[in-house]
Amino acid sequence: MADGGTAQIIPFPRPGGPVPRAGGPETRLASALAGLQAALDQQHEAVATWRRNLLELHDSVQGLGTSLAGYRRRLGELRAGVGRLGAEAEVLTRVIAATD
Repeated sequence: MADGGTAQIIPFPRPGGPVPRAGGPETRLASALAGLQAALDQQHEAVATWRRNLLELHDSVQGLGTSLAGYRRRLGELRAGVGRLGAEAEVLTRVIAATD
C-alpha cells in the first residue's frame, strides 16, 4: 500500500472445496485427512487417464510409422518405375532420331 499500511487477506471459500468445521483438533485433522484423501483419489484418477491417453498416443504413432513405411516403400517402387520409363523414353528418342 502507498501509505505503508498492511492489508489483511481474506480467503474466499473454493466451490466444492472442504468447508472448515468448528470443533476440536480431531475434527480438523479428520477433515484435513478427508481432503487429502480426496486429492489423492483425484490424482490417481488423473494419472490413470494420462496413462490411457499416452497408450492411445503410442498406438497412433506406431500406426503412423507403419503407414509412413508403406508410403516410403511405394515411393521407392514409383521412383524405380519412373527410372525405367525414363530409360525407355531415352531409348525410343534415340531410335526415332536414328530413323530420321
